Amino acid sequence: MFRESSHGLCNTSPWKLDGRTPGLERCLGFLQGSMGIEVGCSPAGSCRCRQGVLQLGLLSPYGQRIRHTWKCSRNSVINHLEHFQKKSTGKRCEMNQEGNGFNPPRQSLPPFSRVIVSGGTHGNELAGLYLVKQWLQGKARGLQRQTFSAKAVLSNPRASEVCRRYVDIDLNRCFTTERLNSPDADDMPYEIHRAKELNVLLGPKGSEQAVDFICDLHNTTSNMGVSVLVYQDCHCFNLHMFKYIQSHMKSAPVYCGIFNTPKDQAYSVDSAAKHGIGLEVGPQPHGVLRADILSHMAEALKLVLDFIDLYNQGTEFPSCEVEVYVKDKDFDFPKDPVTGELTATIHPERQDQDFQVMNPGDPLFQTFDGKTVNYSGSQPTYPFFINEAAYYEKNVAFSSSNKVSIRIPALRLQASAGGANRIS
Repeated sequence: MFRESSHGLCNTSPWKLDGRTPGLERCLGFLQGSMGIEVGCSPAGSCRCRQGVLQLGLLSPYGQRIRHTWKCSRNSVINHLEHFQKKSTGKRCEMNQEGNGFNPPRQSLPPFSRVIVSGGTHGNELAGLYLVKQWLQGKARGLQRQTFSAKAVLSNPRASEVCRRYVDIDLNRCFTTERLNSPDADDMPYEIHRAKELNVLLGPKGSEQAVDFICDLHNTTSNMGVSVLVYQDCHCFNLHMFKYIQSHMKSAPVYCGIFNTPKDQAYSVDSAAKHGIGLEVGPQPHGVLRADILSHMAEALKLVLDFIDLYNQGTEFPSCEVEVYVKDKDFDFPKDPVTGELTATIHPERQDQDFQVMNPGDPLFQTFDGKTVNYSGSQPTYPFFINEAAYYEKNVAFSSSNKVSIRIPALRLQASAGGANRIS
């Protein structure tokens, strides 16, 4: 129904807004493309309208209410939505006069008993690697809780031994169904072989036998604080966990990045479990262990395990609103068209500004002769993984994202599993 253009704008919808009001089209387009939401409309309701600002609420597959605002003519939007409804099907887009949307149904899951903490997925990201080593060697505690005992897994032993991101290929891109089901071969890259081993140990991916939860520990050279990374169709459990970490974390800012990849196409270690997150903590150079970053990771992981324990004990988490960053696309560095060599790097004003707004015309790159290259996009964006060292080989200078407010439903333990204690 929708497909994003190279500029993140939907250009294949059955209708177009006039050139003055691209915001609604962008909103619907990126929510369809990035969040996997089939967007249909309910023109019997109405948009919230206050001084020309309209508010749209959408219901995701897990009952998450996503809210977005834009400025334009109320009647123009309603007419376009009515036309759009005739050409679309699927999940509802609800609007109402008060702008309150609707109360999504409470969500529930069984208790989590099989919890994995994995580190060393990238062998030169040392905070997670050393936390896992300490647990495996019995030199540290912290994985036990009242309702479960988490287990530590060293994901990529060979890369960890030589302090490299990977030996042959990136292990954190090896958990696609295609690679996990590929035939064994003598010349198989080590990381695919290891992914198959981990899939037997922790999965099989997508099965009832898979472990309940994986928290995969990572470091980044980017200034991303503590970032909880999830896929677009994650259960609201993950977003409640993010909210809990964000509310209780004292030492570092906490963000949530959502990747527009359906779970059946997910490629990371945590996707082997029924539920999971990537916990990305930075900035830390690869091959280096910083005490402050190690402490941030340990604190965030403690909160992950505390949250699971509270949930297992029957604590109910009320519906709430969270701000998340939905990945849009990757941007490369400016390069020489003949040699492919870099001709610029991240501008000093943009460096270390992960998850901070970048407006059209803001400084983005600085050429080697000192000239400024400004951001030429037509819409504000929120960059992250800015100047990540490991992404130079992937031709990624940073990833852009859209900042979105999501209303997530209340969460409680399945009724058959026990009572509930409300948390506020």
